[in-house]
Amino acid sequence: MDYLKDAKKRKKTKNQKDIVKRSILILGFLLAIIIGIYTISDYHRNKEKDIKLTNIEINQLLDEAHDLMGGGIEGALNIELKKFTTHEELRQLEIAHRKIDEALILNPEYPKTLYYFGIYLFKMDKLSEAKEAFEKALENDDQNPEILSDLASTLYNLGSIDDALRYCKRAIEIEPTSPRHNNLGVYLNQKNEFIDAIAEYKKAIELIPDEPSYYYNLGNAYRNISDINNAVRNYYKAISFDPNYALAYNNLGLAFQDSGLINKAIIYYKKAIEIEPNNPEAYNNVGFALNSLGNYNSAIPYLQNSIKLDPTVWIAYNNLGISYREIGSIDESVNAYLNSIKLNSKVAATYNNYANVLRDKGDIDSSIINYNKSIHLDSNYTNPHNGLGLALIHKNRISEAIQEFKTAIKLSPNNFNAYENLAVALRKIGNHDEANTVLFKLKQIQTRQSIMN
Repeated sequence: MDYLKDAKKRKKTKNQKDIVKRSILILGFLLAIIIGIYTISDYHRNKEKDIKLTNIEINQLLDEAHDLMGGGIEGALNIELKKFTTHEELRQLEIAHRKIDEALILNPEYPKTLYYFGIYLFKMDKLSEAKEAFEKALENDDQNPEILSDLASTLYNLGSIDDALRYCKRAIEIEPTSPRHNNLGVYLNQKNEFIDAIAEYKKAIELIPDEPSYYYNLGNAYRNISDINNAVRNYYKAISFDPNYALAYNNLGLAFQDSGLINKAIIYYKKAIEIEPNNPEAYNNVGFALNSLGNYNSAIPYLQNSIKLDPTVWIAYNNLGISYREIGSIDESVNAYLNSIKLNSKVAATYNNYANVLRDKGDIDSSIINYNKSIHLDSNYTNPHNGLGLALIHKNRISEAIQEFKTAIKLSPNNFNAYENLAVALRKIGNHDEANTVLFKLKQIQTRQSIMN
C-alpha cells in the first residue's frame, strides 16, 4: 500500500513537472511570437522611417533641381518649347540633371522624380525622351494634372495635336479651375478650331484676368478669323499688363498690316525690335512692310538683319529676293530665292518669285520649270499661271499662254494683270474682238472697285 501511494505521488509530481514544462514551452513560444511581432513592427517602423527620410531627401533634391531649371513647363505660362542655349542656362540644367539622377538612384519609381526628369528632358529639347518620362510618371500617378498637362505640352511640340488635346482635357477634368484652358486654346487654335479656342482663352482670362499671354493668344485667335478689331483690342490689353511684350507689339503690327495700315504696322514692328533687338521675325516684318510700300532699298537692311539673327528664316530670304529684283539686282535676287527654297522647298510663292526673276534674266526655260513647280504645290495659286503665260509668249506658245491667263482669271477674277496679258496674247493671234471684250470687262471691274473704295 505504501508502495502504491509512493507511485501515485511520483506520478502526480511527474505530471506537475510536465505541466510546468509545457507551460514554460508555451510561454516561450508566446514570448517568441511577441518578440517576432515586435521585431517585425520595429523593422517596418524603421523601414517607414527610412522611406520617409529617403523621400525627404528626394524631395529636397527635386526642389533644388526645380529651381535650377527655372520652374516647370507650366510655370512659364507658355507651352511653346523654350530652348536653353546660354552657357549659364546649360550649366544650371546640368546641375539639375545630376540632382535628378541622385533622386532616381534613391527611388527609380518615384513619380515626382520621373516627372522632373521629363521637365529636364523637355527643356533640353529631348522631346521623345521627355514624353517617355512623363508617361512613366503617369503609371504611378495617373490623376496628377501637372504631369498630364506637361505631357500634353510635349506632345504638342512633337506635332501630336490630337493626343495633346486628350491629355490636356483630362488635366482640366481633374482640376477644372486651372488656367490650363489657355493651353487647350493653343491646341485648338493649331487645329484651326478658332471659335473653340477663343472660348478656352476667355475661360483662362476669367481665372487669371491679368495674365498678358492669355490676351495675346486670344488676339491671335481673333486675327485668324479676320476679326481685326477684337484682335487689336486684345493685343493692346496684353501690352497694358506687360508694356515690354515684344510679341504683342509684333502681332499688333500684323493686325494693322492686315487692315492695310502699313505705316502704322511698321511703328509696332519697330517697337518690338526696340524691346527685343534679337527678334528676327520683327525685322522680317518691317522688311515686308517696306516692300509693300515700294521702299525696297530701305527694306533690304531689315531683311538682312533678320537673316543674320536667324539664317533659317526662309521667308526673309524670299522677301529679300523681292527687294533685290525690284531694284534691279537680279543675281542677288536669284541667290536669295535659292536660299529660301533650300530652307523650305514646299512654298509655291517662292518658286513663283524665283521664276519671275529667271524670266527677267531671259532664262525662259528655267522660269517655265519653276512656274510649273509653283502650280504643282498650289494649283489654286493664280500668280504662277499669269507668269507662266508670259513665259510661254516668249517661246511663241501663244495658245498655251492664253489658257494660262484664263486660268489665272478664273482663280482670281480681279487679277488686272491677267486680263491685260490675255488681251495682248489674243491680239497676237489676230483675235482683236475678243481682246477688246476682255479689256472692256477689265474696265468694268476697275470702275466697280473704284466705286466701292
